[in-house]
Amino acid sequence: MGQTRGVTDEDRTREQLGKLAELEQRAQELVDRPHYHLHDGKPVLDPVSGQPLRDDDPTLRGLDVLLGVHQLRAQILGLYAPERHEYHLVDEAGNTLDITRLMPIFRRLGIGTEEDG
Repeated sequence: MGQTRGVTDEDRTREQLGKLAELEQRAQELVDRPHYHLHDGKPVLDPVSGQPLRDDDPTLRGLDVLLGVHQLRAQILGLYAPERHEYHLVDEAGNTLDITRLMPIFRRLGIGTEEDG
C-alpha cells in the first residue's frame, strides 16, 4: 500500500498539496481582483454615485474555492482524524480495572456487540 511503481504515499501527498497550492493561489487572485457588473462589455454605473457597480459573485465563488482548498488540505494532512483516547478505570485501592471482563455483561444487556470483546 505504501509504494506503487516507485511512487510513495509521500510523493502523492506532496503532489496533491502542490495542486491545492496552485488552486489556492488562483482563487486568491480572483478574490483580490475587483469585479464589476457589465452590460454590452461596459461597466454598469451606480445611478447615485456614478461609480461602476461591483459584482461580488466572482469574489464569493473564489472564497468558496478557497474554503474547499483549506478543507481538502486539512483532510490530506490528517487534521480531521479522530483522536484516540485511552481510559483506565481505577478502584479505591488504585488498582486498574480490566473493563474487557464487563463486555459479556454489556452484550447480555444489549449494549455491546460481538466485535467489542
